Amino acid sequence: MIPVYTSKDVRRWDQLLIEQDFPSHTLMELAGKGTAEYLHQHHPAASFAIFCGSGNNGGDGYVIARWLLLWGHDVSIVCVSSPKTQDAICNAKWCSAPKKSLYEISNEHVVIDAMLGTGQNREPIGRYQTSIEHIIKLHEKGSTVYALDVPTGVNPDTGAPFGDIVVPVDGCFSFGKPKTALYRNASMGSIIHIDIGFDLITPPITPDAYLIEQEDILRWWPTEKPSFAKWNRGHVAVVARGGAAVLAAHAALIMGAGLVSIVCSQEDWNSMKGLRPEIMHTTSISRSRHDCIVFGPGITEYEQFSELWQNYPKPMVLDAGGISLLAKQKEQSSSYDRVLTPHSAEAGRLLNIPREDVEKNPFAAVKELQKFGFSILKGPYTKIGEKPLWIAPKGSIQLATAGSGDILAGMIGALLAKGLPKRESSAIACSIHAFAGMSMKKGDTASDLIQKIKVYLT
Repeated sequence: MIPVYTSKDVRRWDQLLIEQDFPSHTLMELAGKGTAEYLHQHHPAASFAIFCGSGNNGGDGYVIARWLLLWGHDVSIVCVSSPKTQDAICNAKWCSAPKKSLYEISNEHVVIDAMLGTGQNREPIGRYQTSIEHIIKLHEKGSTVYALDVPTGVNPDTGAPFGDIVVPVDGCFSFGKPKTALYRNASMGSIIHIDIGFDLITPPITPDAYLIEQEDILRWWPTEKPSFAKWNRGHVAVVARGGAAVLAAHAALIMGAGLVSIVCSQEDWNSMKGLRPEIMHTTSISRSRHDCIVFGPGITEYEQFSELWQNYPKPMVLDAGGISLLAKQKEQSSSYDRVLTPHSAEAGRLLNIPREDVEKNPFAAVKELQKFGFSILKGPYTKIGEKPLWIAPKGSIQLATAGSGDILAGMIGALLAKGLPKRESSAIACSIHAFAGMSMKKGDTASDLIQKIKVYLT
């Protein structure tokens, strides 16, 4: 797992290095040269326009310009505001790249936002706002745009815009350590970590979150003995309706559940299309036979929900319609293992706030959701559980399709049925779901996602 820190904590770490006699200009040189190396490697024939602010973010921009110029690139500097920090002033003097006015920049291949970074604390105004507007036009014309640490116009602590205007980016360079704000949603593009020597001192700060890696999935995967029978591998009961039930059940099956049953009436069972013959039917939940319930996909009402939620003694995954039912309940917590899987609109319903507020600060929202039970918040970089949060891989836009969440619920249910803890079950399922989603193509649907997951598992 990769530790992730708040922008505030990264700034503090940076300062502690300086206080222990690590020169600040060396940190700036490492940041700038590391970024320039990446840009030179990935854009070997590109021209560059670098928008530099007055602080150390701008100083990093001057270092980048110096190295790219040395390696033969056409580089232009837009001095949005005269440098004011000592390191920025020095690097501006050492940089021989030509300075151009804003409107002389029109067809550069790559644009670098080195204006404010983690130092910003309000909506940009004046020349900064004008520069953002110009970068937006360049991006629309096809320029690739990167930001140093955080795009100008974005709150470095939450990742949310300060106002209506922000620099649109294809990628962000995160200096020192990965920063929480970059994982709010998919708007930050590719996130490139640049090592500037933070590990030379003992970490002075506890991580705010952790990024999940593929190696973690292997480490957490449940161990199964060769002697196991199907009932040892877990029995998942899917309380759902229609195609959503089919997708959730199939997902539980491919994730290794030994037995999967759909709990519904005979009439509902007869209407289900595309069921694999391995999926069983039952009209009631069994506390002795079923190891986990996946409740909610396709459900609009369920008379026994309150009793089930409060008193079913085994793990339950609550998704879709189940979350809507919970939002209407007076007693919303349970003493048994529960995993909630809302997207932002469902989370807003539970928290009684607008969806937009959830999306503005999903980290705060998922922490608040824990009062209902162990919760994830679905979306790009799905947020998982308790402090410190775990962050799943980004996934892809193709996952934003009907049935994708039903599949995730079934995947989590299969792992819970095997006896894996809530946190690890959720983390494995969300990560595999994201990795499989990355291989989906335009036009793929949730049914195709099932096959992608199967390929990933093999």
